[in-house]
Amino acid sequence: MVSLGVLTVLLLGLTGWLYSQVHAGDATRTDRDDVTLAARQSVLDLIGLSHTDADAGYTRLLQSTTGGFHDQLTQQAASFKQALTQGQVVASGQIAEAGVERLSGDDATALVVASANIKNTQAPQGENRQYRLQLGLHREGDQWLVSDLEFVG
Repeated sequence: MVSLGVLTVLLLGLTGWLYSQVHAGDATRTDRDDVTLAARQSVLDLIGLSHTDADAGYTRLLQSTTGGFHDQLTQQAASFKQALTQGQVVASGQIAEAGVERLSGDDATALVVASANIKNTQAPQGENRQYRLQLGLHREGDQWLVSDLEFVG
């Protein structure tokens, strides 16, 4: 009788542990998906900036950033929008690949491979460009925001 009670307690403990492991895996998978989605959208916002909607586009980009990177973009807003307008920049892009390199609590690193077609006064027919970016992201509330962005390779 005692061994049946001990076995029952052990089985209940094992069931609880397995349940917590499954849900922890689900949370990590959801975080990875959310980080990847945020990284993809932020890069699209960046490589799709055009003079035709410079204010709205730049605002979208700023809303997806935080910390020092947000401060840097805020300080450069006027000159960046001026360059878009003076150069008559029209850009469109797409994401080829994106994934999470590292995820630890509220911080993550994502890698994104993207391409864009950039038209401006110096390249009126458009120029195709390839980008590889590494993004640092930080979770604020339920939103992942870009805290650092670096062009790599």
